[in-house]
Amino acid sequence: MCCFVRQPTRRSRDTFPSHIAEADQGFMAKTEFLQIRCTAADRERIRRVAEAEHLEPSTWARRTLLQAVERWETKRAPQLRVAEPTPDRATTSHRDKK
Repeated sequence: MCCFVRQPTRRSRDTFPSHIAEADQGFMAKTEFLQIRCTAADRERIRRVAEAEHLEPSTWARRTLLQAVERWETKRAPQLRVAEPTPDRATTSHRDKK
């Protein structure tokens, strides 16, 4: 069983060396935490899978969650059909009129 809790980070730019703060400016900062509560067994399973992909468990979990969100959003996005006529073209064309 896992439980998700969203929390803002409490980091300050003053706590980091200037070279890290400067390098951080070109990327989207990760300014919030998503805390996942799980059993020790679930945590170990996540750790093993992440390790097999040479990732930290938090990196693996973030990537996996964002991939699931992307699939969910794509699945529910409005689908356009190429062969479907637009409503104004659904009427008869000028050739059909006599």
